[in-house]
Amino acid sequence: MIRILQLGMSANIGGMETYLMAQYRQMDHARVQYDFLYFPEKDGDEMVFADEVRAEGSCIYRVVQRRYAPLRHYREVAALLWQHRREYRAVVLNTCSMDYIFPLLVAKFCGIPCRILHSHNSENGVPSSLPRRMMEHMNTWIAHHCVTHHWACGELAGQWMFGKEPFTVIHNAIDLARFHYQPEVRAAKREELGLDGHFVLGNVARFSYQKNHAFLIDTFAEVVKRCPEALLLLVGGVFGDPKYYEEAKAKIAAYGIGENVRFLGMRPDTDALYQAFDVFVLPSHFEGLCISAIEAQAAGLPIVCSDALSEETRVSRTYDPQPLSHGPVAWAEAILRHRGDARHDGAADLRAAGYDIRNEAKRVEKFYASLEGASLEGEGV
Repeated sequence: MIRILQLGMSANIGGMETYLMAQYRQMDHARVQYDFLYFPEKDGDEMVFADEVRAEGSCIYRVVQRRYAPLRHYREVAALLWQHRREYRAVVLNTCSMDYIFPLLVAKFCGIPCRILHSHNSENGVPSSLPRRMMEHMNTWIAHHCVTHHWACGELAGQWMFGKEPFTVIHNAIDLARFHYQPEVRAAKREELGLDGHFVLGNVARFSYQKNHAFLIDTFAEVVKRCPEALLLLVGGVFGDPKYYEEAKAKIAAYGIGENVRFLGMRPDTDALYQAFDVFVLPSHFEGLCISAIEAQAAGLPIVCSDALSEETRVSRTYDPQPLSHGPVAWAEAILRHRGDARHDGAADLRAAGYDIRNEAKRVEKFYASLEGASLEGEGV
């Protein structure tokens, strides 16, 4: 069995976590097994899907967050990789920025033969101070000397993180059997949530600058003016700075549309929720390759999204990109144009575009299996 150490999981059911677990579930665990190095936000935090991965025989290693105890963090990461250096053929760092690549540097020192840097975004989303920019430049130089493979969720994410370095696109593929359009699931979920008679907009995203909930609320207020029976379902958690969640709540109160908006939090039934929506709305400032946009298209949803999304995200005929510069009124009108659109099953389009997790996971599994004969760099280490 080939063991791979993955970094990038958190306590949030986000795009990166969803991607890793979709891939994990399709792996032949007698052939390739993932373990996880996890940095909890708080002592009591548990990695998302922890029970599932432990039941499959995977290990989860917990190390304190760097910002809370940097010296302890670096010491524990280095000690862990050194201790397990002969167990792992690859270390994979799934990340949205270049401000942290320490595990890959240590993996090189420990002689772990395959060190993968996997880009999952096309911008930082964090103001770049001078120290941060200096750190990113230094890490880019270090990565050039310690990374063996560059992966990206899409072309934009690869170009942004790796520049002229060659990279491989690994699609943010999904389980099409779970997300394809199912009319009976739609009917049941709409009845459960009391959505019949409403025009339902949906958004699946954590509250952050990147996901741009403030613009979404401004837009929805314009939709309600024209369609009072409209509802907005916000699916996602609050991680990091809570100001974006508080800003969204304040805007909803100021517009007086509290009866039209529901905060559903993190949900395990997003597949059924996509069925219940009428239009999916995603006004992100930037994205790598947004997995929720792929899931929405599988469900045959009309999707009104920012044109900042990678062109690779456009798969189905229901995809309707809009510039943020057009403003909330134009966005509201674009959304309402899709009111009453007939739903269709988007699975065939997504499969043809490479977003079937069964095919993509086997591609990754085959690569990892090829590492079986790879020996430690510098066997004397």
